[in-house]
Amino acid sequence: MPPQLSSSPSDGGSKWPEIAEKDKPQNENDREVSVITFFKYPQLRKKLLIVTLNWSAIAVAYFGLTLNATNLGKNDFLNFFLLSAVELPAFPLALLLMEKIGRRWSTTIFVLLTGTACLIPSFLAKDMGSSAIVISMIGKFGSAAAFTVIYQQAAELYPTPVRALGMGIGSVVSSVAVICMPYVCYLGIYNKAIPFLIIGALCVSAGLTAPLVPETVRKTLPQTIKDSEEFEFGRGCFPCCG
Repeated sequence: MPPQLSSSPSDGGSKWPEIAEKDKPQNENDREVSVITFFKYPQLRKKLLIVTLNWSAIAVAYFGLTLNATNLGKNDFLNFFLLSAVELPAFPLALLLMEKIGRRWSTTIFVLLTGTACLIPSFLAKDMGSSAIVISMIGKFGSAAAFTVIYQQAAELYPTPVRALGMGIGSVVSSVAVICMPYVCYLGIYNKAIPFLIIGALCVSAGLTAPLVPETVRKTLPQTIKDSEEFEFGRGCFPCCG
C-alpha cells in the first residue's frame, strides 16, 4: 500500500511525504539564490571567478582560432578542415585524462597548451607561413579538449542550489567574450600574430588560475552551499597517485 498523502486533495496537498521532505531546503542559505549569492561566500566566489575566466578563455580560443582560419593564407577550406579534424582526437583524450589525473589538472594542461601555442608567433617572423596553421591546430586541439573538461568540472564544483546559475553565468560571459572575436581576428590583416597573441595571453592567464580550485574526481560532491564552502583540496596533486 502506498503511504498516505501529506494532506487531502481538498486542502491542496498532493505530495508524498518523502517527496515533500526532499523538497525542503537542506540549509537556510539555499532558500533563495541569485548572482549576489556567489559573492557572499569566499569559496563559492573563487570558484565562480576561476571557472568563468577559464570558460571564457577556452571559448575565445576555440571560436577565435576557427574564425582566424581566413588569416592563415593558402586554402581557406583546407585550413577549416584541418582545424575541425584536430578535434576528433581531442575529445577522447580529454575524457581519458580527466579521469586519470582529475578535472583540475586536465583543465590546466589543456588551457596552458592552447595559450603557449598561441604565444609562439611573437617569436616568429611577420610572415609565419605554414607554421600558422600548425599553431592554430595545436591551439584548437587544446581548446576543444578543455571545453570537454570545463563543462564537467563546473557542474561538479557548484553545489546543487546554484549549479544551473553558475553554469549559466559562465556560458553568458564566455558568449559575450566570443562576440569580440571577429574584431580581434580582423586585426590579423595588419599582423597575423595579433589574434594569436591576444588569445594566448588570455589562455595563459586563465590557465595559471585553474589549479586553484578543488579537485572533484572521485570525491563526494557538495550538495549545499555550506558543503561547498567546506569542500577542500585533496591531499595529492594527482588522484591517480593516491
